[in-house]
Amino acid sequence: MINGPDGLTGAIMAIESIPGATVLLHGPGGCRIRNSLLSMALVPREDRVWGAYREPFYAGYSRVPASYIDGEDFVGGAVHRLEEALEVVRREGAELIAIIDSPGASLMADDHRRAMSDLGMDDDVIVMDGQTMSAPMRRTYGRTLGEVLRRLSLGSGPVRKGTVCIIGLTVLDPCWEDVLEEFSAYLVDMGLEVLCSPGAGASVSDLRRSVEAEYCVTVCPESSDGVSGFYRDAGVEVVSPDDAPVGFDSTRRWILDVAEATGRDPSVALERLGRREGRARRKADGMRYGMMRIEGMTFSACAPPSVLRPLASWLGGLGMVPVSLIEEDANPSRMVPADIVFCDGNTALRMESGRRCRASVSTGGAVLGSDGFVTRTIYGSAGAEHILDTVLRASRGR
Repeated sequence: MINGPDGLTGAIMAIESIPGATVLLHGPGGCRIRNSLLSMALVPREDRVWGAYREPFYAGYSRVPASYIDGEDFVGGAVHRLEEALEVVRREGAELIAIIDSPGASLMADDHRRAMSDLGMDDDVIVMDGQTMSAPMRRTYGRTLGEVLRRLSLGSGPVRKGTVCIIGLTVLDPCWEDVLEEFSAYLVDMGLEVLCSPGAGASVSDLRRSVEAEYCVTVCPESSDGVSGFYRDAGVEVVSPDDAPVGFDSTRRWILDVAEATGRDPSVALERLGRREGRARRKADGMRYGMMRIEGMTFSACAPPSVLRPLASWLGGLGMVPVSLIEEDANPSRMVPADIVFCDGNTALRMESGRRCRASVSTGGAVLGSDGFVTRTIYGSAGAEHILDTVLRASRGR
């Protein structure tokens, strides 16, 4: 049973993370609205204007059109609706169209291949496996992206020495663009050229040349499920540190692990991280009485193991006390109330609004209306600063 962000959203957003790609949701209109709004908010496209799409199947939303099947279609089939929707979507000029069934539509066994063949679109459309929708969001995101890479028929190209792709980062991760910028800077500091980040803004052409990379480096291993396997099969060396870069110490280990695996000098990247960490330490020294309030505060977390390990270690070093540590695939409703909770954005919002915590930090799974202009990630130096700031603010009034 999936109680956190669902696999349907993970699959849709994996496709929508690719500029020039479009998801056609085969299902009722109600299944698309939240995902349409998420796509428009997290990966805005300048050529897609809010409310500009009055075409059938778009219904005013510029992203994630749907076939809008109804009750009769569930009985008699809806291939005709799929064909009509494909015709409209094709006119929009997408580089890549992916058909994803809603949970209900996946039970109808409509012949998607027939619709594609009737329209002469056999080579232009990818049909995604509906079985992946039952998995948690993060895992489905990676598996869907891996399937796209395979369907693009990417072979192993000539290796471009000193190049790297960043994997294990998703557009559902809070402030993913800031994370990409920080970790790209570390890699450039080590003398590596970043080609792209599949699943985080990489275009179709980026994906096609990604197999030329010498290395792929992982931010969150659980988010690269399906992607890392593809690149290994393509002959790309995948560097996947055991722990995600959560907190200053874990980010430092991430840099060192990547440097060791690629034979690069980490000193410049470590200096960059050290400047941010030094600034944070100086601020903490200036707020020593505020920092003393942190000791004894409790925290609960529901996250991937690669996030839980460094997070618990770091917070424990600050004197905080864990009361509940749950792997993300489990039921997040089992989380114990605490001063601070770390979990997917939806659960975090519910726990905070229900006063089951003083403050919350999202570990992934974006929530509509929760975006802003301040970097609120868990990764890297920016993530460490965000977590410290959240904890310090929550300590007031204890």
